[in-house]
Amino acid sequence: MNNKQYDLLDAITMVSFIVGLLNYGENVDQTTINNTVQSAVEDIHDHLSEQDEKITKILQLLEDEK
Repeated sequence: MNNKQYDLLDAITMVSFIVGLLNYGENVDQTTINNTVQSAVEDIHDHLSEQDEKITKILQLLEDEK
């Protein structure tokens, strides 16, 4: 490789590094959004599990009355 190729590779490396830095904030935001969505999914799952238990108890009471 000659000096021109090294200069080109150095320039590409620097541009890549700068683009990575500029995208860092967006990547952090995506992680935060992902964590928030995961937390919401877990809350919904817990709520549905509680509702399922309540429905099961109601059905048992109705069957016991027969």
